Amino acid sequence: MNESLNPKSIPLHELERRIRENPEYQHLFQEEHRKRKLQRALIAKLQETKEQAYSLQQEAENDRYIDDRFYRFYRNSTKVYDIQILTTHIVDYMQSLIDDFQLTNFHPHFVTIIQEGTGHVPASQEDVYIQDTRAILEAFFHAKSALGSLIRYGIELPSEKRERATGWFSILTIYQLR
Repeated sequence: MNESLNPKSIPLHELERRIRENPEYQHLFQEEHRKRKLQRALIAKLQETKEQAYSLQQEAENDRYIDDRFYRFYRNSTKVYDIQILTTHIVDYMQSLIDDFQLTNFHPHFVTIIQEGTGHVPASQEDVYIQDTRAILEAFFHAKSALGSLIRYGIELPSEKRERATGWFSILTIYQLR
């Protein structure tokens, strides 16, 4: 694609100008413009709700709690199931960062992992227990990692470094904004 028509290489204000002035190119620029506006809204909302993000992170990184659930997995304990609550809180927070954002708006892999790892009730059969609790722990670790990246790259990292950080790219990909 011609560099002058590659929307990813154009500053936001220039994208807006080109959309206004060149109706024949609108289709090239509108999706990128929408994604960039949502990226800005995501960062603004992260800054606005950073105390909630840090609180969730503190809960998600509580070694005693996490190590216990990991241990309980190998002991076939139903206590593993309660980590779904924290996973759901993290995903709900992530959804709240963009207005009208639903679980299904996330990347399909993330959606699948979260859906398969939440909503389980304790199972009495060994094969069902392993299947359920592996999915529960996987969903938790993905949600926890995404939250950590949101904080690290969306709150703590200066914007000029954020734009080149692979961790930020992963967040934008999870939100389908890249």
